[in-house]
Amino acid sequence: AAIGFDAATIFDIEQLAGHGVDLSDVIFSAAIKPVDDVAAAYEYGVRAFAADSFTELTTLATVAPGSSAYLRVAIGGRRSDAADLARFAHDLGLEPAGLSVHLGSNMTRPHVWADAIRQLAPICHQLAAEGLDLARLNIGGGLPCGHRDATMASIDQICAAISDARRDLPAQVGLGLTPGRYLVTSAARL
Repeated sequence: AAIGFDAATIFDIEQLAGHGVDLSDVIFSAAIKPVDDVAAAYEYGVRAFAADSFTELTTLATVAPGSSAYLRVAIGGRRSDAADLARFAHDLGLEPAGLSVHLGSNMTRPHVWADAIRQLAPICHQLAAEGLDLARLNIGGGLPCGHRDATMASIDQICAAISDARRDLPAQVGLGLTPGRYLVTSAARL
């Protein structure tokens, strides 16, 4: 397992750079990234960016050439969109490195993570058959935290559901997951 950083803003990237973090392992994952911020992140050494449109991929190819693209997809959306984005990224000289879906840290049912993996697995297989081997499926967005009145699955139940669904992915596709507030909730709860 690897630990890395998701940066939401150029300010996050500047802070990470100030702490000596190897920025080639950082993913600039903001949904909206001004072109100047993308260019600045690239100058800092960031080489992985999330993208969800043909326009955004064109911008990456222009100001961050050769970078890795993690393609944000919506669960329940058209599968062909993600595959088309991956092909387009490849044609632009970018590396279609993976798919990314944001499930949200308020999710409390373990099957949601498993369902997302199972919905995206066919895209991963389809692209692999075309020679585009995705490295990662990011099922980020954070794990749920226990609020006083919330009923939620345990971390063990969530991990078991994820592990079971992982079998549907091609072997080379790793999973990425942002624990988010799960790591710090107990420190802030009164």
